[in-house]
Amino acid sequence: MIKLLTTLVLFLKNPTEFPTQKPQLKTKIKWISLLILFDFLLMFIFIPLQKIPQRLGFIDPESHRIVELFSEKGNSIPVILSTILLIPFLEELISRLPLQIKPINFLPFIIAIPLYQGIFYTYKIHGEASWVMLFPICIAGIVSFLIFNKFIFSKIKTYLQSKYKLYFYFIATVFALLHLSNFQFSWYLLIFAPLLVLPQFSVGLILGFVRNHCGFFYGFYFHGIHNAALLLLFNFMMSSSTTTAVISKTNTDGYQILLVEEDFSEKLTDLKITPNEIKIQGTMSEVISKLTRRKHKRFCLKTTNLPANK
Repeated sequence: MIKLLTTLVLFLKNPTEFPTQKPQLKTKIKWISLLILFDFLLMFIFIPLQKIPQRLGFIDPESHRIVELFSEKGNSIPVILSTILLIPFLEELISRLPLQIKPINFLPFIIAIPLYQGIFYTYKIHGEASWVMLFPICIAGIVSFLIFNKFIFSKIKTYLQSKYKLYFYFIATVFALLHLSNFQFSWYLLIFAPLLVLPQFSVGLILGFVRNHCGFFYGFYFHGIHNAALLLLFNFMMSSSTTTAVISKTNTDGYQILLVEEDFSEKLTDLKITPNEIKIQGTMSEVISKLTRRKHKRFCLKTTNLPANK
């Protein structure tokens, strides 16, 4: 592990398009396994930092793209498959394939940018400013011209190779910033952007190392494992977070139910009753099961604080 991390650090200090010596198949498999473990360690450090703006109330966690997709009924399997297979493949085509500077390696970028960004932004803003789609289309058109003009591309290639370190980190930064589209736009999103995309930036650097040393498909495999681990972590956090169902009395002598979910709330008691309010606390699945009686044949609240007929 130490030897691999040393190789990684040396590469990140001075990224190269083609390493002097590519590892053998056995070494590649070992590297990928160790880098996945290292990536998991980084995620445990960076994800809590990423959530600081959300805990402070500047960013709404419920507006995150994954939360919205999972909340829609019947979306779980398509979301899981696209997150583990389709999205990593597309992102590797766009962000890592061009790390080796050849005209053909930029073709997926030209095709995918209008589809991946233009259509998504149009969907996100519900067609209110569909002209935004013109921006990625113009970029794709300009890149197409620059790539397929051999005279211009030869000069661009020479320049990028001479400034490869800047080029490498520029791609990693753009890859990270694209993930801001997972959140609902606000000015706080721009202020806290470095924290919000820190996990993506770190994994982008590792994926760049894997791309240039091991190959494109090793990077795709690594990216899929990374996303799968994040989905498992997301599912664990959703199931283990504390949820409180508040049944409160209204002004019209009726009652309303409010579900409040918090990642870090003090667990008081499973049941708290006051004259005008009942609180049921536990995990989301526990609270829902109590409210809907999915796992309980009977759920009865006995109290002298509320009228018997209520």
